[in-house]
Amino acid sequence: MNSLRLLKKSKGFTLIEVMVAFAIFATAAIGIYSSIAVSTLSASRIEVKTLAHWVAQNRWVEIQSDLQNVRLGRQTDTVTLANQEWWVEVLIETSPVPTLWKIEIQVRLQSDPPNSWITNLTEFLLAPKVTPT
Repeated sequence: MNSLRLLKKSKGFTLIEVMVAFAIFATAAIGIYSSIAVSTLSASRIEVKTLAHWVAQNRWVEIQSDLQNVRLGRQTDTVTLANQEWWVEVLIETSPVPTLWKIEIQVRLQSDPPNSWITNLTEFLLAPKVTPT
């Protein structure tokens, strides 16, 4: 009889209470995991976009530093940055302003399909003066 009284007086959680608490915890954990997964994917995409833009900016600096060899037309090249191969396409064409050339630099990962550019940098350059021969 004393042992029966001890069982009635013991304070603990019922199985239903434990299951409800576990369900609430599991729901919260799934939500947190989903947020972390989305953040990780976003951070990875931002890193790729940043590196692609660096490649484009580096190409723009190369163009500016070698103005004697700048020619109208399309040029393609591959560049390695951060252990990744990047496909770079440079299009140099005349602009509506006769004294300016429009330079469009597009970059994508070499493993990406064609025309899936990650970044596109457009700049203008003072067209070189043509001296008559």
